[in-house]
Amino acid sequence: LFNFTYGLYFKAPPFIEVLTNTGGNFNAVLQRGNQVIGNGSLKGETDQEIDVGFTTGLSDVLKLTVNGVYKNMRHISGLARITSANLPTGYSFYTDNEYGSYKGIEFSIEKKMSDNYSARLNYTYSTAKGTSSNATSNYTALINKRSDAEVAVLPLPPYPLICNRRHVALLILSAFFAKGRGPRPGVIS
Repeated sequence: LFNFTYGLYFKAPPFIEVLTNTGGNFNAVLQRGNQVIGNGSLKGETDQEIDVGFTTGLSDVLKLTVNGVYKNMRHISGLARITSANLPTGYSFYTDNEYGSYKGIEFSIEKKMSDNYSARLNYTYSTAKGTSSNATSNYTALINKRSDAEVAVLPLPPYPLICNRRHVALLILSAFFAKGRGPRPGVIS
């Protein structure tokens, strides 16, 4: 059995990234140091996902599944920094120009219930790289830039994201015995 899935997903930007420090006295906000300003024109994250795989029976009770996933993430929230001679310390604002990708392959072998037990073994190898794990993950790169630099160099080259988990393995064992059969706690035969 062969499967192919294509998905296009949209996620609205969080209100905090749209509304932070945008109400009240804007000049007072700009006078304080290291402020982050909301951005009302954020697009929100767009993800394209392609999922391809197959499932085959190895015997009456064994099944093998191989699945590959590619995910392209665009418009991830990030920060940009504005500095000027007219501003005492500059400020940061939310942007949507960060990006990332996820690639993974999953192997699964499953034994149906027979001989009083079933089992499933999953192994996934994946990589998740991008320029920002979340909106504020590059904040320190912005505020710790060289003093002679006009703007920080962003977006950064892709790096492993917080959700990056290279190797994941899972083993599930289940046992079933009819009433009066099977092991009994505290009884040695």
